[in-house]
Formats: sequence, structure tokens, C-alpha cells
Amino acid sequence: MRKLLWIALGIGGLLWSGLAWLFYWLAGSGQAAVNSLTRFFELNPASTQWLADTLAVAGPAMQVVVVALWLVGMALLLLLGWLVPRLRRKAAAVIVEGRAVAAAMAEGQRPVLDPLIRERLGPGSNPG
Repeated sequence: MRKLLWIALGIGGLLWSGLAWLFYWLAGSGQAAVNSLTRFFELNPASTQWLADTLAVAGPAMQVVVVALWLVGMALLLLLGWLVPRLRRKAAAVIVEGRAVAAAMAEGQRPVLDPLIRERLGPGSNPG
């Protein structure tokens, strides 16, 4: 299961990096991209000139934003990879405890569900 998680996170990281690279490239060569798309769709160049000029001016700043968003996304993927195994272990412990409570209830006992009270009563003490 752990190997599958890291494979999925690796593929997610590659996809995220590819998308970030595409946006980085578009922000860096925005004017050329707008001009080629204008020619491809046979649009009037005057109608898209404002977009080409804007991308030419804001391109370097947009590249910085794309890199920052890429770093945030990669940090979130690493955090997910770090948290999932811990949450899985915690869920397994809760399942084991739930089964113990169900077994005690099947025997006709009323188990103490609060861990603080159970700790003060000591092991083997289960009023009911």
C-alpha cells in the first residue's frame, strides 16, 4: 500500500510539474503564443494585441507566481505523503479499539468509552 501511495504521489508530482512548466512557458513567451494562436484561428491581430502586450509586460512576474504555486503544490504533495501513513495507523488503532468495545458489549458489559476514565480505573477494570 505504501509503494502504491508513493507511485501515485510521484505521478501526481510529474503531472503537476508538467502543468507548471506549461504555464511557465506560456508566461515567458506569451506575446509569441498569442500571435501564433491569432494566426492559427485566423483572427484579426488588432483584436488580440492588447493580450500580447499585457503578457509581454507581465510575463516575468507571472513566471515568479507560477514557480511559487508549483512549490506550494509540491509541498502539499509531500505533506500528503507524510500524513497518509500516519492517518492509516491511527485508523487501524481506532478499529481495534472499536472491536474490543463491541466484544465487551456482546458479553453484556457496558464498556467505558472515555480513555481518561479507563486510564484512571486501570487495566481490567470495567464497571458494568
